[in-house]
Amino acid sequence: MGETPTAASFPSKSTYVLTGAALDGLPTRGLFKSDGKYFIKVIVDGEKEWSMREIKTKSAKVVWDEEEDRRQFDGNSASNLRVTLYKNHSSRAAEEVGKAVLSLTKWVEAANAVPLVLGSAAHGTPSIRVRLHLTETREAIVAPEVNDVAPADDPAVADDPAAADDPATVDASMQSAIAEADTKTTALQGLPGLSAVSTSTGKISEMTDGLGGIASAWEPLLDKLDAFTQMMDVVSEVHPYAKMAWTVLSAAYKVVRAQQDRDDKLLSLVEKMKDVYEFRAQALELQRIRQDPGKDKRREEALCRLASQTVECGHFIASYAKDAGFFRRLLNQTVSNVSHKIDDYNRRFDALVQDFQKGSQVRTEIMTVRILGEVKDLAADMDIRDIPYAEGAGYELRKRCLPGTRVDLLDEIRSWATLDNPDVPRVCFLMGPAGTGKSTIAHTIAFQFDTMKQLGSSFCFNASTRKPESLSRNVARNLATFHPAFKAALWESVGGDTFLCTTNDLDMQFDKFILEPAQALAMSGTIIIVIDALDESGTVRERAALLSLLVKRLHELPDAFRFLITCRPEQDILRLLHRSPMLQCATLQMPTPDQDTSLSSDILVYIRHTLSTELGNDSESLDDDCCVQLRDRAEGLFQWAFVACDYINGEPIIGQTARMRYRDLVTGSGGAYGLDNLYRTVLDNILSKNRRALESFRVVMGLILSAIQPLSRKVLRDLLSQLPSEGSHELESLTKDTILPLLGSLLSGVGEENVPIRPLHSSFGEMLRSPDRGGQYHINDSGFHETFARASLHIMKTRLRFNMGRLKTSYNLNRDEEFWGQLDENIPAALVYACIHWGTHLSKCPDGFEESVADLIHALFLENFLFWLEAASLIDGLGEVARCISISMSRLQRLGDEVYQMAGDGIRFIGQFARPLRASAAHLYVSALVWTPTMSKIAEVYRPKYPTTARVVSGMITMWPMAATIYGRDGHDLGISAAALSLDGTRIVSGSFDSTIRIWDINDGALVGEPLMGHDGAVMSVALSLDGALLASGSADKTIRLWDVQTGTCTMEPLTGHDDEVVSVVFSPDGKRIVSSSLDHTVRIWDVQSGKPTLGPLIGHAGPVWSLAVSPDGTRIASGSRDSMIRIWNLQTGATIGDPLQGHHKGTIRTVAFSPDGTRIVSGADDYTILIWDSQTGAVLGKPLKGHRSTIWCLAFSPDGKQLVSGSDDKTIRTWAVETGAVVGDPLKGHDDGVFFVAFLPDGARIVSGSMDNTIRIWDIQNGTASGEQQKGHDAPVMSVTFSPDGTQIASGSEDYTIRRWDAHTGLAVGKPLKGHVGAIYSVAFSPDGRQIISGSDDNTIRIWDAHTGAPVGDPLRDHYSTVWSVAFSPDGTRIVSGSGDHTIRIWNAETGESIGEPLVDDGDVFRAVAFSPDNKRIVSGSDRKGIRLWDVQAAAIIAEPLMGLNLGVASVAFSPDGTRIVSGSDDGKIRIWDGETCAAIGEPMEGHTSLIWCLSYSPNGTRVVSGREDKSVRIWDVETGTAVGEPLTGHEGPVRGVAFSPDGTRVASCAQDKTIRIWDARTIEGLDGGLDDEDEDGIAIPVRDDDGPGNTAGSEDNLSLREQTELDEQLEDHPVSEKKSVPEAQPSTQSTPPGEADDQSEDGIAHTFSLSPWEKHWLAQPYVSASTADSTIWIDQNAGWIMGDEANPIFWIPPQYIDRLATGRLDVIIPGPAIHVDLSNFVHGERWTECQMPLA
Repeated sequence: MGETPTAASFPSKSTYVLTGAALDGLPTRGLFKSDGKYFIKVIVDGEKEWSMREIKTKSAKVVWDEEEDRRQFDGNSASNLRVTLYKNHSSRAAEEVGKAVLSLTKWVEAANAVPLVLGSAAHGTPSIRVRLHLTETREAIVAPEVNDVAPADDPAVADDPAAADDPATVDASMQSAIAEADTKTTALQGLPGLSAVSTSTGKISEMTDGLGGIASAWEPLLDKLDAFTQMMDVVSEVHPYAKMAWTVLSAAYKVVRAQQDRDDKLLSLVEKMKDVYEFRAQALELQRIRQDPGKDKRREEALCRLASQTVECGHFIASYAKDAGFFRRLLNQTVSNVSHKIDDYNRRFDALVQDFQKGSQVRTEIMTVRILGEVKDLAADMDIRDIPYAEGAGYELRKRCLPGTRVDLLDEIRSWATLDNPDVPRVCFLMGPAGTGKSTIAHTIAFQFDTMKQLGSSFCFNASTRKPESLSRNVARNLATFHPAFKAALWESVGGDTFLCTTNDLDMQFDKFILEPAQALAMSGTIIIVIDALDESGTVRERAALLSLLVKRLHELPDAFRFLITCRPEQDILRLLHRSPMLQCATLQMPTPDQDTSLSSDILVYIRHTLSTELGNDSESLDDDCCVQLRDRAEGLFQWAFVACDYINGEPIIGQTARMRYRDLVTGSGGAYGLDNLYRTVLDNILSKNRRALESFRVVMGLILSAIQPLSRKVLRDLLSQLPSEGSHELESLTKDTILPLLGSLLSGVGEENVPIRPLHSSFGEMLRSPDRGGQYHINDSGFHETFARASLHIMKTRLRFNMGRLKTSYNLNRDEEFWGQLDENIPAALVYACIHWGTHLSKCPDGFEESVADLIHALFLENFLFWLEAASLIDGLGEVARCISISMSRLQRLGDEVYQMAGDGIRFIGQFARPLRASAAHLYVSALVWTPTMSKIAEVYRPKYPTTARVVSGMITMWPMAATIYGRDGHDLGISAAALSLDGTRIVSGSFDSTIRIWDINDGALVGEPLMGHDGAVMSVALSLDGALLASGSADKTIRLWDVQTGTCTMEPLTGHDDEVVSVVFSPDGKRIVSSSLDHTVRIWDVQSGKPTLGPLIGHAGPVWSLAVSPDGTRIASGSRDSMIRIWNLQTGATIGDPLQGHHKGTIRTVAFSPDGTRIVSGADDYTILIWDSQTGAVLGKPLKGHRSTIWCLAFSPDGKQLVSGSDDKTIRTWAVETGAVVGDPLKGHDDGVFFVAFLPDGARIVSGSMDNTIRIWDIQNGTASGEQQKGHDAPVMSVTFSPDGTQIASGSEDYTIRRWDAHTGLAVGKPLKGHVGAIYSVAFSPDGRQIISGSDDNTIRIWDAHTGAPVGDPLRDHYSTVWSVAFSPDGTRIVSGSGDHTIRIWNAETGESIGEPLVDDGDVFRAVAFSPDNKRIVSGSDRKGIRLWDVQAAAIIAEPLMGLNLGVASVAFSPDGTRIVSGSDDGKIRIWDGETCAAIGEPMEGHTSLIWCLSYSPNGTRVVSGREDKSVRIWDVETGTAVGEPLTGHEGPVRGVAFSPDGTRVASCAQDKTIRIWDARTIEGLDGGLDDEDEDGIAIPVRDDDGPGNTAGSEDNLSLREQTELDEQLEDHPVSEKKSVPEAQPSTQSTPPGEADDQSEDGIAHTFSLSPWEKHWLAQPYVSASTADSTIWIDQNAGWIMGDEANPIFWIPPQYIDRLATGRLDVIIPGPAIHVDLSNFVHGERWTECQMPLA
């Protein structure tokens, strides 16, 4: 026999379990900053590699502790484990923040967190530390004495039953649990109120029933533990744990006592716990802790662990006693393992006592996991209250069945609900027609199970106030009350997350509110949830998502859950149940009298009970025979019985008795057996004998049924009270209460003032609307819409006014105001209704009616229009107002141009200024009105009424811009990849690279509902069905999803079958099929109802199929592919029709579309062309449409088929005449990236477009101006700029191959562009006399131009054979010098153009910059390799060796005006000054730039140098001191490539790769200090003036920006096809005291003023008073457009598209411009904002 193996004889290979990680030291992010996105990658020995999930946070700490973060792997002690922290960005690769590498042994043994070695992404971060929760188990060491057990969810145990007996597995699992507990313990530090402990569930006296044995041991333990708990009540850190231990042991005792378990092992454990708590009587340490809590932390921690250990023991004992198989099922352990567990508990308690006495650190962390949920429960109440709760949705006692009725049906339901068997269906649908008593059954079951403490929740739908999104919220809140453990789990799932608490997404609600918490429960028995009137949860579309969830997902809950759902047998419900036969759903039908012999007797009991007060012996009373007759008339319908009894018991009518009403019911004409006849009988008896009453009834019911939404008596009365005498009858019908009180058996709300009136049963309204069913009571719409329209216009005329919300300050947003509590008072419900719905009523009125209310409509638009918009802003109804105007436009057109123009302006106003209007009603007046185009009707009528506002004095547009941005980067996290327009043009759907889909209101840009989430990859295509009910999406995850637009939920599982990305989806016109195409070269056709493929794959293309279209008649499919072909397919058979269409020369066909009549097909491709085809013959019609300069991504026909719109990767949109192929108008420009979606709106006058720049725009192609009247500039980066010698003009050269001349004072173009170069132009210069301009180009030539005419002078100078990087005239104008990439410098005769002498040569070097000395004798050059060299012009030789060493490039050089110095800018970001004669360095380098310096220029007096750099900024330097003057000039959105001083030195011109030229006032820069940190890209500093006078910009690096743009916006410069939008830095003017400035120090804080104009008279006159006395700053939020004060107060709003042209102090002119100057001298804001309507003094 061999030797017994020992641990040493086995290899050291181990199993490691990593359960999580914790990070500390991350840079915190401000309130308005977006969350940082971090993830960890782990690599073991360079082989095993995995990543932990991404976590978003603003805090310095991150903890990974979820199951998905857990990983088990093999290794040895010497293996290296590397942890790398990454930060995710939206549009570029993840950045490595830092990493740490240690051996596995050191990671396991590490007592403290390990610091990361930081990379560039963590610049400025002092230290980031990581701690891994890593445990080790040596696989070969057998440890038979191990007593710990594996956790229930350990996959190693769950998947392999034998693993439960494997000690190594047990040990690894236990160590894993310990590590996980340690991780989660960290989270306890953030729990609010550990000292706020739940009260005791009982006292010792409640459990004094002696059972002997277990009781004799247990009761002393509880007694001691109770005393210990009371002693610890002042020790906040210990008391919650002690209290929890007492509570759990108390509950466990009840379980054990009930089972009368006398197990010796349990007794020993109870005795041990009793002994442990004996020590408290002798422990002086305990007394000290009580007297001085918080001082002895170690012993307090030991006590916490002791109590935690006790809690676990209590759970253990209760579970063991309750179910002998509990641990076998939960932990896969045998009885002997449980015995070991009890032994281990005993040992741990011994150790705990010893550790407490010694004050040492106790290591029983595993108990933290169990206690965590319990302690969190103490903090749950506050957070779960954030989940909205629909009041009054529960069961009602008065609606129960009467005792002794419906016995059989109730017994059957009770038996189903209480049977604890996994094979029992979880869901029971109780179905029956209206009036059969379903709700009564539901209320009864709910009451009975509530009495038995088994009711989890009851929820009763109604069509008005309780919608699908309320169900899960109420159920979760009710379950949290029903089950404390559920409350703790719910808190864990949603606690603190406002988004989750308020989401309307039904699946997310179910997952987070119910499923996840429920899965955390261990329950005995069953829990029933009752849902009543499912059919009233909304329309078929509205309830589809909820129905799908109930039928398909409830089975995911634990077995103990039961759902009773009542509903009518509606087709959509039956269809879904029929299609889901395998799901665990039972269906019960409400029995008929034939099926349930007791049903008739039950109805009789109900009738007798309800009419008990009318029963008697006199002739006018009812007897029992009457009750029997009523029962028979009911024919099994409880609803009939209810209505009949209610009618008999109803309001007294003169001359009628109960007996008479009874006779009316039972003798109703035609035999009133059904509900219709019942309704008619009731109405007959109320109305038929009174013709005036019948007339009043028709009036009242006509109003109720014609209202767009249900209205209360008060609202109806308020509306009708506005009418003149012709409305008196309607008002009288409502106010005299002659009709409504009598209709209580038919209508709800008749007895309440503020409850909307609606039919109790929908069948009543349906009957009245039907001429056949309604008879004499039929209600049509005639006259009622006119009444509503007139009343609405009247109330708007009388009630709309300025500042309806009584807003106290313009600094608060609508959501911040306190007026919400008085909303009904400020804006009564009747006015809200009128504001939203008057247009709909007008559109339903007969033609010509609008003439009768013309005066009211004129008053609305020409007097009260802004008040109307203010009310809409306050009630969040801007979209409804825009729709209201749109729907009535055809009627308004008949009322004259003035009203019609104002209405059109109103729609544009809302679209253009939706952001400030939604945010603040006050800024309608103080901001939005300011930016209204000067020639608009709104500006003409309303701007003079509000004189005390800001005024745009320069750069203001005169007409509405053609494009209005509906939304920007505040939508998707990544760029938009797909879009679709609803048929009615009211909604647009967008899909994104962030895998989500969003729906937008096209009128005001507001999001509709929550984002649709489900795809695991970019959404490549979206399509809407023609009825707008369904949405299809295709994704890079290779799936197609079908969504219900109303609910935002998927209607079925994803459609799978494609083998690659799905890039195009489209609906058939009948909505029954979806066609999809993929990069897998195929087309597939799917059935919408079943989700199954009906045809396909259709194979024929030889490349990815990028585009699809279906013909209008639904018979054909057109597909475009990378194989440059279009194929036509038969939609019914899948067969190809004819030959492929071939005509595009090359590249992928990206888009195809059918014309509205189906006779033509259009296609756009990578060859930049559009082709029009005959759809029948396949022939090309006409010539290709050319004009785009890049791939054509999208095409769409106008509604009449006469025009075609195209969108391209060249960022433009073009419109074409289909018949002629001619371009219609100019290209539409404005998008900053490729245009992938275009469509005409239904009116044919507007186009909607979507772009990868993350914006959707609407273009008014009939009434707008193409670009907001912005001037034309260069079409590509501007690489060089120079002033003319007289300072009146600027010349610029660009990569668009042109030179342009500009007026230096206005920024206007002078003449036409100078064209002739065939390459980018890198350098331009004026001749000394200003008559000529020279240019050097990438086409290897130099050209000379007449500066006045723009004509070329002579032929190009062509001796260079590479790019000409720099050109300059000699001071005397006779020569030209040029530096080239061909390693030469050449000197030219300026008059003849001939080369002078041999070139100055340095092989291998590129000359980037050259300049003449003022005496014409020397040339200085800057080059890529050898820096600076000085050349003798006459000798054509080097005067001095390179002034800097090799490998240091110089891109810019210049002589000082007197020639004594040379300045250079180099690759290292430094500026150096050299002696112009000796070439010696002068002083130290000027430092301040952090990147390559592209350009330099001396000031005319030689005291200043201006530089432009790669980091987009311009700086001015003091030559003598070598220091920067003022702060950098920022505003360019790309590297600055050229700078120049004006001849008088007062201005600086700069040009950049952002295609712009800026001219700055150099005088305002002198002496500035403080300001904007140039690394910040979120906002720009407004020049703030405080108590130190002009020029001091308050603020610090810690509060540089008010809020952060999305990660995409932060990093757009790195995106290969996008350009980042940023904002120029502002500086104050030089004035000493702005007009009207208040005292520097006010009682409320520091007063600041600022300017948006270079003119002193335009300074802000009313200072902004900071809320604090500390330094503060005023900023422009460049994404949203707000000028903010104190990081929270919106002072003024600027359209974001204008910010880059805004003159914020130092900026004088921008090209293309014009620059925008705003006069703030009369601008009132804050608490003075209401003065905006006051006349100027």
